Amino acid sequence: MTQTRGNTACETLTKVLRFDPSNRRARDSLKDVAVRLEAMTQAKQQEDDLHKRLSIVEAGLQIVPDHASLQSLRDDLYRQIDERTKTTHGSEQKNQSNHMEVRFNKEYEQQRQVDNKKKQRRIKSFATF
Repeated sequence: MTQTRGNTACETLTKVLRFDPSNRRARDSLKDVAVRLEAMTQAKQQEDDLHKRLSIVEAGLQIVPDHASLQSLRDDLYRQIDERTKTTHGSEQKNQSNHMEVRFNKEYEQQRQVDNKKKQRRIKSFATF
C-alpha cells in the first residue's frame, strides 16, 4: 500500500465518520492504522533516525489525534532530538574551542620563534662590537 493510497483510505474513513460518527468499523479502522504506525515507529528504533520516526508518529496523530500512545512516543522523540541537538551543539562548540586553542598556540609559537631570532641577531650584533 503506497502512502497516497493509505492517505486516501484514511481520508475516506474520516469522511465516513463525519457523516456517521457512530460508525464503529471506520473508527476501529483508523485506530488500527494508528497502532500500525506506532508499531512501525517502534520497529524503526534500530535505525536511529529520530526525524523519520517522528514523521511516522505525526502521520498517525493526524489520523487519530487523541491516540495516547502516539502522543507519548511523539513527546519522547522530541526529547531525544532535543538532547541529541544539545549534545551535537556542545561537541561543535568544544571542537571550535579546541581549534581556536591550537591556532593560538601555533601563532604564539611562531611569534616566540620570531622573537628568539631577533634576540639572537641582537646578541650577534653586540658580540661583533
